[in-house]
Amino acid sequence: MAWCILEKWYKVINFLTWVLMGSMCLLIGFQIINRFALHLPAPWSEEFCRYNFVWLTMVASAKATHDRQHLAVDIMPYLLERKPLLKNSVKLFAQVLALFFFAVIFKQTVFFCLNSIGTSCLTVRMPILYVYIILPVGFLSMFLFELKNTSVTIKNLSKKY
Repeated sequence: MAWCILEKWYKVINFLTWVLMGSMCLLIGFQIINRFALHLPAPWSEEFCRYNFVWLTMVASAKATHDRQHLAVDIMPYLLERKPLLKNSVKLFAQVLALFFFAVIFKQTVFFCLNSIGTSCLTVRMPILYVYIILPVGFLSMFLFELKNTSVTIKNLSKKY
């Protein structure tokens, strides 16, 4: 049941990734036309692109965690190909470390967001919390997706070799 909700959240993240990438391309195109063709730069579009990039980074990182597409040093699994129990044990250890990292960073980003309440953006005059709120949401998503991946690894470890 919980994994079903997580898969629906993944679909939202996947859609949001496309929307953020598309809007960033449109904003950059708008800025290029304004700056070089019309000689009227729009500073708000640069700021929105910067904030859009923060959101895109966090959303795409959560997507990569779900898809197991993060960069990894894959020499150990390659060397341990003939020892599946040891290979899955090393994989489990790395996943537990990632879970710990995501939990610690999630906690810190919550404090960061709470400290940013009352601060506004420079050009667009919106609360900076709208930008920073994606940080804890992204790290919580990464934590939950990695938890799901870890449960699959534990199932593989419980198989008899």
